[in-house]
Amino acid sequence: MPFILLISDLVSPLISVGALVISILVYLRQKSMDNENHLFQIKIRQYSIILGSASEMLEMLFFSLDSLKDEMEETDPEEDFIFETIEKINQKMSEFRTILFKEGSFIPKEISKEIDEFYNYLFDIQNPLDDNKLDSSKIDESINEIDKLEDKLDHIVNLMRKDLGVDEIDRRLKRRIR
Repeated sequence: MPFILLISDLVSPLISVGALVISILVYLRQKSMDNENHLFQIKIRQYSIILGSASEMLEMLFFSLDSLKDEMEETDPEEDFIFETIEKINQKMSEFRTILFKEGSFIPKEISKEIDEFYNYLFDIQNPLDDNKLDSSKIDESINEIDKLEDKLDHIVNLMRKDLGVDEIDRRLKRRIR
């Protein structure tokens, strides 16, 4: 009988210690998952803000350049109109750069590098407009370059989707719905 009591005295504390270890491991895993989910939500928000701003920038750039070109073809535009248009483009680019700094904290280096290249290319398109000898051919060149920027933005979107694992999440959701 003492042997049975000895075993039962050992088993009960072992089960308790095992339960404690399992509880701690579950807690740590859950805490890690909570942090990952929070980071995921932050990245989604940042990516949405950056992509929205980039899209607005491209749209505004295209329409501003197009209206400037139309104005130059119809009449000799006043310097004020040219200055206001260029100033509007510069202001939007400055806002876009501010958003990149503000929202870029959790972006992987590869994507950050692509966004910087996008911004630099955007700046290169806009740069000839600051020239005092502005003509419609320079504006046409800039408008044509916007297509390349759109392709670059599509590439950035694909990198972001890959970083977030959107395709894998979509597959899992479809499996779960079935």
